[in-house]
Amino acid sequence: MRNILICDDEIEIVEGLLILLRDPAVRLLPCLSGNEAIAILKKEKVDVVVCDFMMPDGNGEDVLRYLQKREESFPDAFIFFSAHFNLLGFSAPSVTVIPKPEIMNLVAAVREKLRNLEERNDEV
Repeated sequence: MRNILICDDEIEIVEGLLILLRDPAVRLLPCLSGNEAIAILKKEKVDVVVCDFMMPDGNGEDVLRYLQKREESFPDAFIFFSAHFNLLGFSAPSVTVIPKPEIMNLVAAVREKLRNLEERNDEV
């Protein structure tokens, strides 16, 4: 089973992603702030992180920096989903940026990341 962390301070986005990404082979871990995401990451190994950038209680960069410090638990994919287009120039290993409100592009990217994980497991 794959774990996907979904972090956004807009509850409607989180609820929508919970519906769109529902899959029996996936466990969805929703949260509404960067600090809440970090608390989850301290307890859970995740395969994919979907994270807003600008949030009032710990932002997406805080989440990314936390994961980078813990290299052994860095997810296979980190996706910023944000309306802040200045992120389009953001670059870090395993980080993808998808602008809001392109939620279907986000869903497609998450599914592609999951497929890539499965293919890598099949090769091993």
